[in-house]
Amino acid sequence: MGKNVDSRILNCSTLFFTAPAVKATRMMSDIDILGHKLNMVKVIYMRENMNQEETFPDHWDEDIDLIIVDEIDRLKMQNLEQLRDMYDQSDIAMILIGMPGIEKRLARYPQLYSRIGFAPFLARW
Repeated sequence: MGKNVDSRILNCSTLFFTAPAVKATRMMSDIDILGHKLNMVKVIYMRENMNQEETFPDHWDEDIDLIIVDEIDRLKMQNLEQLRDMYDQSDIAMILIGMPGIEKRLARYPQLYSRIGFAPFLARW
């Protein structure tokens, strides 16, 4: 791991997560694992290519600025609440991607809805 990576990995601060239809605890565990894997690749790269004895950060989200979550239509309210809680407790921006009409579903949850801005995607063909 880390051998097919170049120095651009050190600037990576975004996680992309495709939301499966799973329990909220599983979803958070999957995001946690993604963050740890990214940090692991960065540390291995620095050790092997820069002769730095980097240690793994205590928290996977220390270097993460953005989490992109696709397929939010699949998520239950409990999953969305977990994402809202993560947003509230960290300094991580989030982009939630879903099908048109998702804003109507989310409007039923004012605590979450008040934190979301909607931007329709218009494909250029």
